[in-house]
Amino acid sequence: VKIIHRDPLAPSIDQIKESRGFFLDMTIHDFDMARVFFEKEIKETLVDKAIGEARDLDTAVITAAYDYDSMAIIDNSRKATYG
Repeated sequence: VKIIHRDPLAPSIDQIKESRGFFLDMTIHDFDMARVFFEKEIKETLVDKAIGEARDLDTAVITAAYDYDSMAIIDNSRKATYG
C-alpha cells in the first residue's frame, strides 16, 4: 500500500505553532487508514531498534524541490533484506 496524503491548504502559522507537529496532526490519520485497510495493528516502524534507541531513523522518504520546477523523491533505508 502506498498512501499519498495532501491537504488543499496549509494551516495558519498560528495553528502550526500550537500543533503537536506534522506527524501527530496529519500523518496519524494515514496510520489509521492503513490499519483499517490491513485490519491489523502496526508491528513496528523501525527496522533496527538500536538505531531508534540512538534517537535516529533508519527509514525515510524525502521530497526535495529544485530550481526550474524539478522535484525528487528519495526513499532511503539503512537496512533492506532484499539489499
